[in-house]
Amino acid sequence: MAVVLAIACIADGLFSVGDNTVLGQVERLFPELNADTIDSFTVTRGETMVAAKKISGQWRVADPDYPAHPERIARLAKRLAKLTVSQRIAEADWTETGDEKTFGLDEARALVRWSSDNGEQSLEVGSAALFGRQTYVRLPGTRDAILVASDLANWVPRTADDWRDLRLVPEDLEFDRLRFWGQSRTVELVRSDDGAWRMEQPVNSATDQMVIHQLIKRMQLARIVQVAVPASEDEPDATVRLAKGDDTLIELEFRKPDDEEPTVLVRHSGRGTVAIEDDGLLSLLRLPHDQFREHALFRQPLGEVTSVTVDTIKKFTIAKKPDGAWQVTEPRQFPADALLVNVMLTNLRNAQVIDFIKDGATAVDYKKHGLANPWLSLEVNGVSADAGQWRELIAFGTVDTLRVAARANDEPAIVGLPREQAILLPKEAFKLRERRLWSFSTNQVAAVTVTLANKPTRFSRLPNATWR
Repeated sequence: MAVVLAIACIADGLFSVGDNTVLGQVERLFPELNADTIDSFTVTRGETMVAAKKISGQWRVADPDYPAHPERIARLAKRLAKLTVSQRIAEADWTETGDEKTFGLDEARALVRWSSDNGEQSLEVGSAALFGRQTYVRLPGTRDAILVASDLANWVPRTADDWRDLRLVPEDLEFDRLRFWGQSRTVELVRSDDGAWRMEQPVNSATDQMVIHQLIKRMQLARIVQVAVPASEDEPDATVRLAKGDDTLIELEFRKPDDEEPTVLVRHSGRGTVAIEDDGLLSLLRLPHDQFREHALFRQPLGEVTSVTVDTIKKFTIAKKPDGAWQVTEPRQFPADALLVNVMLTNLRNAQVIDFIKDGATAVDYKKHGLANPWLSLEVNGVSADAGQWRELIAFGTVDTLRVAARANDEPAIVGLPREQAILLPKEAFKLRERRLWSFSTNQVAAVTVTLANKPTRFSRLPNATWR
């Protein structure tokens, strides 16, 4: 009955025009209200009260004092300032068969009070309408219901958490240094101008971008489930510092009181001590530093490769022609087998570091591991649509029963690869030579002539696909 009554009231209003309404004119409920001048909110719903105040341009939620989400309160303020009346429903039109519950204006309503340049104002907010982006509201001290053209009901908080900023790390935080330490080791990462992350501590090394992005994404997705948690003085399991240059933006101390429980306590430099649910973030922060290093020797897309130079016993170069075919260009030219070239590049793409032999290597180390004068070197050139031309250098040194020593792109590190990665690479140009005598399919053959002892024999394909 309440639903039918609400629809009936709306329908009646749609086909009638009030005495004070000019057809086509929009009536604002608070015509003098400027959203930017609102500096405090109090929302009361039953026994629940949510209060927020703007301090130095930043909204904070009270009891306990905590930073507010930067957008949610602002959206409520903008909707209040832009409220337009769709219909006024007089008390006489609904009290005979309905009551305040029809419009959500009973005890379930929310009383929204705010202060601005216009002083103190308030509004009772009921439920959302059954159709359209509309909400039932009422001015305090009156009985008439008002249907406003806004989804206002969706932006009135039910608890303080609806307004609190429960993000551990905002996704729009701009930082270029990430440092985390604990368990007797420190890892420091720095982002370069091209957006790639590189490790500076404990070693100067390239990093696995996917692992770093996963770590950052886990921090951005982590949500605070409890605020104002009693602080702990135990040694942190891990500490994270996010910085822009030399300026620290956020520092986080992680403690997990019980490994059997999912709760992780975090001392946040801007939030105090809070609790999050462990979704693997702490496990990532506990990984050995080598797990964050680049384990792929070559990561460039194979489709971008334009040439490969192999410097070994006999140096040779293969290059991609404009039509996509491959050709050996040095020391002499001949067609290359595209399948064999792709196998070589795929083998290189799949190469994974199995051991970090020496960090901060010196000339003595390169000589010891056969990299001062490598027996095999690769120069891979390519073109990227975004970054333009690129070049990758890979040198191979001593080989033992399990691994081959290697160095990539003049990095100050010697790494170990599975020995088959070097063994399977072609050492001479003829191993990549095109071996097929023809490239047509058998269905394209119309006739075959076989000559034996100067006696030719001709076979012809008939229309019914038989031979004669």
